[in-house]
Amino acid sequence: MIVHSLIRHQDRLVPAEVEVLLLPGLPQIHVLGLPDQVIKESLHRVKSALRSQGFEWPKARQILVNVRPVDRRKSSRGLELAIAAALIWETAQRSAPLFQKGFYVYGELTLSGEVLEPEDLARDFLFEEGDLVLTGQGSEARGFARNRILTLADLDRPVRQEVSGPLYEVRRPHEGLTKKWTEEEAKTLGVVALGEHHWLLAGSSGGGKTTLARALRDYLTEPTAQDLREGKIMDHWRPWVAPHHSLSVTGATGGGVPPRPGEISRADRGILFLDELLEFHPGVQEALREPVEAGTIRLTRGFRTQTYPARLQLIGTTNLCPCGRWAPGQKVDCGMSLRRCRSNLERISGPFFDRFEILTFVRAANPQQRIISGQEILDRVEHSRRWSRERRGELKAREMTTEQILEQVPTPWRIELQEGRLFPSERRRLATLRVARSLADWDQSPDIRSAHLEESLRWCFKNFERLRTGMLVEG
Repeated sequence: MIVHSLIRHQDRLVPAEVEVLLLPGLPQIHVLGLPDQVIKESLHRVKSALRSQGFEWPKARQILVNVRPVDRRKSSRGLELAIAAALIWETAQRSAPLFQKGFYVYGELTLSGEVLEPEDLARDFLFEEGDLVLTGQGSEARGFARNRILTLADLDRPVRQEVSGPLYEVRRPHEGLTKKWTEEEAKTLGVVALGEHHWLLAGSSGGGKTTLARALRDYLTEPTAQDLREGKIMDHWRPWVAPHHSLSVTGATGGGVPPRPGEISRADRGILFLDELLEFHPGVQEALREPVEAGTIRLTRGFRTQTYPARLQLIGTTNLCPCGRWAPGQKVDCGMSLRRCRSNLERISGPFFDRFEILTFVRAANPQQRIISGQEILDRVEHSRRWSRERRGELKAREMTTEQILEQVPTPWRIELQEGRLFPSERRRLATLRVARSLADWDQSPDIRSAHLEESLRWCFKNFERLRTGMLVEG
């Protein structure tokens, strides 16, 4: 009897075969195919669950359970239902269903024989359209059809497809849409969301940096059907990963043998939010440098090497002074020396600092500025997104090359930007050009105008220079 089930491979659930064979001999059960301790312990639950539900344990039979592929160490939270079902069907205590392509048996068992749906099923299974899973009560059905059973005694129930809700469901967060923003805040949120730029917010404590950063998630591009099919989406929307600043380097990058993904990979296709950036360990900051640019992270542990996706948008917030009161454009008597205030910024390395494309200083709202609702921002972002897709397809501003953008720049600016002598690095020049393109998208302008370049220079170059040189008090 062969039953299709799921095992964990790296950070995902992948299909596997569970083959059960009964041989004459002592009443023992053996699992072949490199099972881990979780699978070995599940055998006791299988035996107890069968007896509790009135099934007979095979007498004078040696039970062999072979889990394929055999060359991969196995771990699974739901393999025990597949083993129990295979035993029941092999001994003809219940009639086996008509198996079909894409049919899997996956579930946890209690000692009394109740079937529970493992929490990792909806999150980690690389499902394909049309898959049918025989599973238990528990977490919400999402993404594929499943036949729920309550106990092992329900295994003879006809297998039927019960789809719960749309096949690919998307739920946009609405927390930030209910808030009001100043015109400057609204524009920054819109441009960062349009171009998916890496963004650093700096300013005094309590100025609203975290609130502004968290609102960005509401304006991200909707997940694609491929994102949903591949199980990359959590809570029906793009990932939002916000680790505490005590995060270790291993926790950020991943580790173990075999290697397991860390917070960087968890943020793939979403946002990695580092609140109080300067409090993070320097090793964590350095570990982010390559993934932020490459979109992948390569781990080597022992003799095993694994590459994980890391196409994330990096968002960070930070105070500028240990007292949390120092901010650009205002002189604050905080009782600390200017030297100490400036040395606080030395806790972020220059190369990592350079990975952020946009730096904005968050200040108290100006009551004279026009107030814009979150829904207005979303409407304009989506309209600008459609406009840019009609012109460039799926090519985002942050993916464009220097040459592609320079063609859209006014001639006087083009000469200045081609030489690049103004910028300390090529990365800073490219960030300025890409953000200028996003500003033009925000205004739905085919060409990049002088106003776009001037604002981009402020966000992507001048603000960075003010922090680098420590010239914050002068406004």
